Amino acid sequence: MTSGHTADYIADLRALIGDHPLNLMGAAAILLDAEGRVLLQKLAYRDVWGLPGGLCELAEAPEDTLRREVFEETALTVHAAQLLTLLTTPLRTLPNGHHTHCVQFHRIEEKRPNPISFPAARIFCFSLRSGYIAQNKRYHRNWYQAAFYTALYLVTGWEGEPVADGVESGELRFFAAHELPAPLRGVAGQWAAEWLRQRI
Repeated sequence: MTSGHTADYIADLRALIGDHPLNLMGAAAILLDAEGRVLLQKLAYRDVWGLPGGLCELAEAPEDTLRREVFEETALTVHAAQLLTLLTTPLRTLPNGHHTHCVQFHRIEEKRPNPISFPAARIFCFSLRSGYIAQNKRYHRNWYQAAFYTALYLVTGWEGEPVADGVESGELRFFAAHELPAPLRGVAGQWAAEWLRQRI
């Protein structure tokens, strides 16, 4: 359940501040079955395994984030959880999901390169009004920076059958500590892997 303030807090915030660096809070789950195996999700969009979890919405407590994200990604209901640690990362540079289309223009009458770059939405207006023609179109991904703070929980009570949502989770599977895929995603995954191995 989200905080109710916005449908997508991070997207709304980015729309206001652009690509300025951010502090982002989130939560992740170490969820064990009766045999002590940990539930991992294989991302739907990348060939990598990690813990269920995600970022907090506006005014959402980390434990509420944990319950929401676990349910959204695995269809499991978390009844109880114990905070193990708070993990931090330095500023990371990440793709923001948008692309800038860069096009080189030159004046029609001069036939000499005169490089100009700007978003693709303005290309046709510029070329028609200013007598430029396009060549050598290129695509560049935009980036932003963020520092992440992750509350890592041990889930001590849960129910349901794991079902991948097909959006973030492509596959769900329980792994014994000695069978963990390597490396697990992110600082939380690496911390969890070491914690699990120490329990053997």
